[in-house]
Amino acid sequence: MIRGAYLETTVDDLKLGAKKPAMPYSDVRLLNVLSHTLWFLPNVASCFAMKNLLDQKQNKFYHDYIINVCAGNKAGMGVDALNKVLDSMDDPLKSKTIILSCGKLTTGVTVKPWTGIFMLRNLSSPETYFQAAFRVQSPWVIDTDDGHKEIMKRECYVFDFALDRALKQIADYSCQLNVTESNPEKKVQEFINFLPVLAYDGSTMQQISAEDVLDTAISGTSATLLARRWESALLVNVDNDTLSRLMANKEAMDALMKIEGFRNLNTDIQTIINKSDAVKKAKKRNRE
Repeated sequence: MIRGAYLETTVDDLKLGAKKPAMPYSDVRLLNVLSHTLWFLPNVASCFAMKNLLDQKQNKFYHDYIINVCAGNKAGMGVDALNKVLDSMDDPLKSKTIILSCGKLTTGVTVKPWTGIFMLRNLSSPETYFQAAFRVQSPWVIDTDDGHKEIMKRECYVFDFALDRALKQIADYSCQLNVTESNPEKKVQEFINFLPVLAYDGSTMQQISAEDVLDTAISGTSATLLARRWESALLVNVDNDTLSRLMANKEAMDALMKIEGFRNLNTDIQTIINKSDAVKKAKKRNRE
């Protein structure tokens, strides 16, 4: 799923075409940015299990990354844990790392090359959630050979595959920041101005508003996201048999012919059906 190569969604991805969502380790726009990431997991056992999974021979893509388990007693405490992570990066402009943690290095530390964090656990505390998320916001600037400074990190990302959980954390956290403002929608809007939220609802990816954040946090979805699903290409599943039955139904055709877009397509649909039938007949004759 993280690489956008989940077999069960292959057909859906083909239907979406150019609207296919940008997955972290498949879309080139993200792949070039996410050289160093932090994966926030539930416990020590899950960190080692994830490392074992990424190290399996079929997961060749991740073999280019140094997988560092920053969990348990062997990872060290405080500065020791941080130094091990920095040492594993060596030259961060040339290396690629994935840090697996269940709590270490998620508060009070700065690892400049981190550009993304994956929230792979349930957190009830918004403070813990955003303390970890803000680890990837640390500026990363280097000195060039000619004495100038070059900004290496212009963007960073928080990935959460549980939309309801993420938006509830945003709603709770942003409403705690400004105690003088009584309107929760304004509080959320001010927060997401600095932390834009892109939501993928199974059909499209779009930036969502403060109203959507609050609606989803309360009810599990929003009117906007729900309406978008009705426009999704995933709902369209039309084959030649369906088209033939549709064109044979006078009432349905009368209703559809009132739509200008369908009137323009009507001739093309008949042509497609005829050509498809001709191809099937030709194949059948060849087999005989």
